[in-house]
Amino acid sequence: MHTYEELIAQSKELQAQAEQLRQQEKGEKISQIKQIMATYGITPADLGAKRKAPASKAMYRDPSTGKSWSGRGRQPQWIKDMVAQTGSAESARVQ
Repeated sequence: MHTYEELIAQSKELQAQAEQLRQQEKGEKISQIKQIMATYGITPADLGAKRKAPASKAMYRDPSTGKSWSGRGRQPQWIKDMVAQTGSAESARVQ
């Protein structure tokens, strides 16, 4: 009969072996997929893969800290403060 500690050690060894085999098979499967894609002219877009949207350019820059904001999403506090003080954020607009 095995002890608990022996079984834990065996489990860890098997997990390490399984991970090594997974990595090996993963490489083989990626090669197969690439070959099939090349053969049939399949693109990532055909598979429904989405491209990352490019990072938005900074439209506003905080003159005191240099932090920027693209104008998208939630307004940062420094923009809110500027609008409260001056009535607009145009003075922080990037040229």
